[in-house]
Amino acid sequence: MFKQILKQLWYYRRGNAWLFIEMTLIAAASWFLVNAIWPNAYRKSQPDGYDARGVYAVEIRRLHDGQTGYRPEMDSRERRSADFHRIGQTLRDMPEIEYAAAVGSTMPGLSLSNYNHGMELDSVTGEYLPYAYHLREAGGEDLKMMGYRQIWPEGAPIEDVPGTVIITEDVAETLFPGENPVGRRLGRYSDQSQYGWTIAGVIAPVKVEKDKEYRPMIFFTTPDIVREEDNIDALWCFRLAPGVDEEEFIHKAKMTWREDLVFGNYRTGSVFPMERRLKDTMADTFIWRALLVFVLLCVLIGVASFTWLRTRERRGEIGVRRAMGGSRGILVMQQLAEVWMLWFLAMLLGLVIVLNILLIGKVNFCASALYDGYILDLTRERLSVLFDPVRHFLAVSGIAAAVMLAVVTLSTIVPVAGAMRESPAEVLKDE
Repeated sequence: MFKQILKQLWYYRRGNAWLFIEMTLIAAASWFLVNAIWPNAYRKSQPDGYDARGVYAVEIRRLHDGQTGYRPEMDSRERRSADFHRIGQTLRDMPEIEYAAAVGSTMPGLSLSNYNHGMELDSVTGEYLPYAYHLREAGGEDLKMMGYRQIWPEGAPIEDVPGTVIITEDVAETLFPGENPVGRRLGRYSDQSQYGWTIAGVIAPVKVEKDKEYRPMIFFTTPDIVREEDNIDALWCFRLAPGVDEEEFIHKAKMTWREDLVFGNYRTGSVFPMERRLKDTMADTFIWRALLVFVLLCVLIGVASFTWLRTRERRGEIGVRRAMGGSRGILVMQQLAEVWMLWFLAMLLGLVIVLNILLIGKVNFCASALYDGYILDLTRERLSVLFDPVRHFLAVSGIAAAVMLAVVTLSTIVPVAGAMRESPAEVLKDE
């Protein structure tokens, strides 16, 4: 059968040559189009490290001297702390709310001001650990509310006390590879006070932005979030209890909380879903992705049309073979085998062209979505399908090849199946 396929390819060499050239060019173009679309989708498919569904944030505004409603006797630190936490207690007392926690605006999705920090690891080489920080309040319900996955300690709760830190697993593996870091000092080589805090727990890696790679993150636990008001904005977050009508509850909250949750010099502002805020931080690439998908579809339709016409032109041959007793299965497989052979050779040549472009042009097709200085070597190893050039190239090539194979297969089967439904006499009469 293989010799018969080769004979058929040679007999229809002119049409096959044009199809082969078109498939080769489309194979090369498809690789670059897939590489522009797939990495972003792969990043989004990775776990975020938390679950923000059903979690809402309440902006808290503090009145200052000169503003309407300001009361100077309520502006001591102790009074501010008491009033701020009365808001939280009111939220906890609502049966519709499962968890409520005081957090800093440094929580993922609320701000990127905490994004770029570095902790010295080696004073001689100047090596440092890039990380994003988050300020939280000791004993808060934010760990349960956001669903962070605990790694260390195993089988025991995190000792959530002031002066401790919770770090992500990538930070733990970088500072204490293969060890349990709980109870250890965060910065062994740094003399800065905040790096002398004790590690209380380790959680799974966290995304600061949902469409980017993981950022190393350190949660600093403070006894009172109000003490940090000069550095960050404090607010309350809550998770609704299961079964609560979110739309109705949030609508009511927006209508009444501005008047009901008034304590001292604190006023409540907008109430917004954390999931929406996290999505707002994502780069708006919809138009470009849609354009790339459209271009990819256009080039695939081109090769599908050529393959379809090539198969339709051979209705007469199919009719003759059927009249001579050829089985449906053999006829279909012969047509597919010819197209598959052209597809295989075209993909090989197309990928050779792509490799030459990448090597000669020194194209960094494994570029991260973050600034490279933010990416740990550990993250690169764990996401090797993105950062390892060989695996990345093979992954994109496999996707491009699979898509083109599906297109040429369908555009061959459909016209062949149509020709099979016609009687050999009718097909031959048309010829």
